Amino acid sequence: MYKKLFLILFVLMIITSAFPQDDSTVPFAGIRLKDTDRGPQILDIVENSPADKINLKKGDIITHINNRKIENTSEFLLKLYSFDPKERIEINYIRDNKKYSKKMILTERTDDYAYIFKNLPSLIKYYKIKLMGNLMDEKGFAAENLNKQLFEYFGVESGVIVTYVKENSIAEKRGFRAGDIITKMNDKNIKHTIDFREVYDNNKKIKFFIKRKKKNVEIELEK
Repeated sequence: MYKKLFLILFVLMIITSAFPQDDSTVPFAGIRLKDTDRGPQILDIVENSPADKINLKKGDIITHINNRKIENTSEFLLKLYSFDPKERIEINYIRDNKKYSKKMILTERTDDYAYIFKNLPSLIKYYKIKLMGNLMDEKGFAAENLNKQLFEYFGVESGVIVTYVKENSIAEKRGFRAGDIITKMNDKNIKHTIDFREVYDNNKKIKFFIKRKKKNVEIELEK
C-alpha cells in the first residue's frame, strides 16, 4: 500500500481558484500512469475500478483511447476528462509486446480531489503541469519534474519533487517524504529526473540535498 501524497494537487487547489467551478461530474478510470519511451505505462490499478473490471494490469502501455493515439500521461488525462461518467470508451494497450483492445465504462470520481480534476484539461493546456511521476525508484519513492510555475511556488531554481513514498520502504525509513524537493545529489545540481537517474545509476552512496517546506534537509542513501 503506497503512502500517496500528490502535493502537486495541493498546488492545483490554489491554481484552480482562477477557474470557474460548476456542477459537472468527473469521470474516473482507476489508473495511475508514468511516462515511458513507449507511452504511458500503468503503475497502479484501483481495486474494483473500471480499469480493474476489464483486467488492465500494472505494466500495460496505453496506446489509444477511442482510436486517438496517446503518447503521454497529459494526453491520456486530456482525453479521459473529455468524457462523462458512465460513457463507454475503447482502450488500446500493449502487454508483453502484444496489442489488445477493450471497452471500459467510466464511473464518477467522488473523492476529495474531484473538483480539482474538473479543471484539469485547462491546467494541462495553460500551465503544462504533469501530475504523474515519471521516475520510480526501487528504494520506494517516485519523483516528478517541476515546471516554471512550481519552481516559483516552492521557491527553488531547480529540482525534482518526490510525489509519493512507499510505506515501509527503504526510502521511508531513511526519512524521505512526499513533497520533498531534491535539489542536489552528491555534487550535482538536479534540474531534471534525467540528472537524478544519472547520479543514482553511477553511485553506490548518495547524499540527497532536500528542500522541505522552508527547511534544508540532507539524507544519505546507500544502494
